[in-house]
Amino acid sequence: MAILTHELSLSDDAAAALVDDLRLEAMKAVPNESLPTGDAQRTAEVIGASLARIGIDDEEARGIVRRAMGLLTVQESSFFPGALDLLRTTHESGLRNVIVSNTFWKDGASSALDFERMGISDLIDGFVTSLDVGFRKPHTAMFDAALELAGCDPTECVFIGNVEELDILPATERGMHTIRVCIEEPPPEGSRADAVVTSLAQAADIVREWSGGPSR
Repeated sequence: MAILTHELSLSDDAAAALVDDLRLEAMKAVPNESLPTGDAQRTAEVIGASLARIGIDDEEARGIVRRAMGLLTVQESSFFPGALDLLRTTHESGLRNVIVSNTFWKDGASSALDFERMGISDLIDGFVTSLDVGFRKPHTAMFDAALELAGCDPTECVFIGNVEELDILPATERGMHTIRVCIEEPPPEGSRADAVVTSLAQAADIVREWSGGPSR
């Protein structure tokens, strides 16, 4: 919150209250991430409304808040078990790793900081976030941007995700190979995915198999 206190000349208490308000309004803007809405991104709208409530209406201030919230999200982020091994597997198999995420505060530059912080930025070839694209998955713009960064045909892509409606269905409809990962919920009775796994380690094994590499 140092950015907010310094660059917006807010007290510590005022900055903390602004962050709380922003987070609350973000939850209202995206009440259920699993719903396949494909809505336009509402970050700018939320920031503008929260700043207006404290008497600030300035484009530069909105940019400062967006950057500050993105950095705060980086500090709080974490990875599922097996994520790094999966990224290494795809990277060592000669595949390009493109992270495709519905986010609210974190753009591609902020997302890159997660991997720089862990010293593994070399494993990632690009980031596609809804904040940068302007629409949220399953909007086709997200998948178009991912394919452009990957630099290949959809039939040469493997899309790995955990939500059928947001990840698997739109990727499958584009002709991508898909792996659905069920870590925080039991495997579904049915899925359009080419494979369903319960860990990222299993996903890594499937990528090795599909890319012609040795299994563990």
